[in-house]
Amino acid sequence: MKTRYCLVLLLLLTLGYSQAEQTGFLHASNARIVDGQAGELILRGMGLGGWMLQEGYMLGIRSNGTQHAIKTRIADLIGKADCDKFYQLWLQNHTTRADVDVLAKSGFNSVRLPMHYNLFTLPIQDEPVQGENTWLTTGFELTDNLLAWCKANHMYLILDLHAAPGGQGKDANISDYDPAKPSLWESEANRQKTIALWRKLAERYANEQWIGGYDLLNEPNWTFEGKDKNGKEDSLNQPIWNLYKAITKAIREVDKNHLIIVEGNGWGNNYNGFPGVWDQNLVFSFHKYWSPNTREQIAGFLALRAEYHQPLWLGESGENDNQWFRECVSLVETNHIGWAWWPHKKVESTSCTLTIKRPDDFRKVLDYWNKGGERPTRDTAARGLFQLAESCKASNCRFNSNVVHALIPSGSSTPSRPGSASLSKFKVLALAETSGHHVAFTAAAKPWLTKCGEEEGFDVDYFSDTTTLTEASLARYQLVLQLDFVPYGWKPEAMAAFKTYIQQGRGGWVGLHHATLLGNFDGYAIWPWFSEFMGQVKFKNYIPDFTSGTVHVEDASHPCMKGLPESFLISKEEWYTYDQSPRAYVHVLATVDESSYSPDSNIKMGDHPVIWTNPHVPARNIYIFMGHGPWLFENQAFTTLFRNAILWAAAK
Repeated sequence: MKTRYCLVLLLLLTLGYSQAEQTGFLHASNARIVDGQAGELILRGMGLGGWMLQEGYMLGIRSNGTQHAIKTRIADLIGKADCDKFYQLWLQNHTTRADVDVLAKSGFNSVRLPMHYNLFTLPIQDEPVQGENTWLTTGFELTDNLLAWCKANHMYLILDLHAAPGGQGKDANISDYDPAKPSLWESEANRQKTIALWRKLAERYANEQWIGGYDLLNEPNWTFEGKDKNGKEDSLNQPIWNLYKAITKAIREVDKNHLIIVEGNGWGNNYNGFPGVWDQNLVFSFHKYWSPNTREQIAGFLALRAEYHQPLWLGESGENDNQWFRECVSLVETNHIGWAWWPHKKVESTSCTLTIKRPDDFRKVLDYWNKGGERPTRDTAARGLFQLAESCKASNCRFNSNVVHALIPSGSSTPSRPGSASLSKFKVLALAETSGHHVAFTAAAKPWLTKCGEEEGFDVDYFSDTTTLTEASLARYQLVLQLDFVPYGWKPEAMAAFKTYIQQGRGGWVGLHHATLLGNFDGYAIWPWFSEFMGQVKFKNYIPDFTSGTVHVEDASHPCMKGLPESFLISKEEWYTYDQSPRAYVHVLATVDESSYSPDSNIKMGDHPVIWTNPHVPARNIYIFMGHGPWLFENQAFTTLFRNAILWAAAK
């Protein structure tokens, strides 16, 4: 009898295992995410930020970047009807089968979908019957389509509630939070709608094995204890855990299969007060931006996994340079942690898979919003916005193969931009001095540029004079790098060719340090056009004994500033001063704080820009004052800036 009982039990266990194997649902096992065959699966994913929920910075908007504020400003420019038409086209074009195909070919095995609740159900204020839920078809149909594309590519789709009813955080852009209305945490009706939405989604997708899991709430950031407003310091976080339990209960009424992914307070990372595991298919998500890629930085999450024996997932990371990307992926994968990068697309950014090109008329809209410039006409604004909706199609975007290779060096294939031929390396012409005070900097720059070129896909040719610079020779290069090379003593033909190169936008330009030594030097008169190009400045003085200084970023939204802290220290520079600040003629990206000089110096100029770009010429261009000595290549902020500048100016 005992033998028969054991055989029956063994048979039942075998049948149970076979069912799991056949269904293929991802699940948690032994603190790992495993597939239907119980094999560990490292998720390598991409977040579709900006599709269902726009965040202003992805479009180049510097302030008031919540989606509801963006919609209001668009309607103000082109009217409500055309605003609605723009958003219809945006949803139609931004993410299509072509996007999923290129991600699959690049080696990604998953997609994270940031959802805005208002594509699935009405806000509580608009419900015809209070307490009931009106379901909208748009969000469900978009998700159905995305799931079909993922299925076709054997990719997992993770649903992420990025904007919950009412908004879940004080960082308003992330969840489209409107402080004039009750938040998720201030309204029981919003919480009940959130629970109902997750139940509706789970009911719809309960049997879909290519749904990887349910990320219940993106980056809650709210204090319940009167501490840091974004909840980084809260010690209990009880309302978050209570809501997660209620959502899980509703999901499990209709779906026993899928992973439940939770995030802590404080943008996902504060797990203080975690009450213990309430579902065996639970995954802890954390988000990581800008911090060093060391085991110490993720030690708290590793301890959480060890204590509760549930898997970890890096639900969001990105917005940095490719070297940082490589290091982060290596760190988490070494520790059996999958990841989802952020985001797939942005306007004029090189830190994502696809770059949306910014139409000229949309630039006028941004200038009006960001700088208080001239209000564009209705026709200009409409043309710019509808061109933007067209530009966001995958076939019209630039494919950043270097980002993909940084994340997945051995991807399944090397895809080209959708609809294009394979991308090849680009060429950089570097003007470099062979004598003088800056040769040590150049000597350190060359191996760094070689390594950067291998990683980012470019080759550098070095020239120590301008004898061979002609329009024909410059045409071979996508970027001119003025690597500590003075703006005087050039051959007349080279001056004319370079001026044409910049004024006709034939390539990009990055200038360092010595490039603004503008004046009468070594028997040469000042080059008037170059002075105008640099913001109508003339060199005045410098600090010969060097001093350290703190650089403050002014425009963190500019692609060249991505991955940089708000301020960073330059330990040793000679800090040129000019006869005037270039600010009135250029777009300043960063300044040096002269009060931070150590040791102090009397050689100051007040408003002291040190990084800027001239938007009045077609060529992408950036001047970076720092560049005197080799020690700069030990400064992560400088190398991040330099790498960003090269890729942005080369339109990569």
